[in-house]
Amino acid sequence: MAARAGVSIASASRVLNGVGGSPETIRKVRAAAAEVGYVPNAIARSLQSQRTGLVALAVEDIGNPVYVEMMRAIEAVVASSGRQLVVHATGGRIDNEMTLLRRLANRYVDGMIISP
Repeated sequence: MAARAGVSIASASRVLNGVGGSPETIRKVRAAAAEVGYVPNAIARSLQSQRTGLVALAVEDIGNPVYVEMMRAIEAVVASSGRQLVVHATGGRIDNEMTLLRRLANRYVDGMIISP
């Protein structure tokens, strides 16, 4: 895509990652990206950055009004840091909570809040 835009790979990468570039470079790279139908690969980006942009919240029952209020408050904080909240209902099962903790260790999410 850099070659199509007539810019260096580094310049194209900066534009595609939102880091910057001159207005002309940004225009060229975005036009080239649109021509080839470029869509950022979140998995590849997370491998490079070691971040997923996700924070998990695990609660027993997402229908519980207390948890609903908690989710709203947590989501606001998470969003202010540029991340997204993923909510999971555990059903109060320890094995379900342990699976989530293993996934945290495998870097599927950047952080996890568990309310057992």
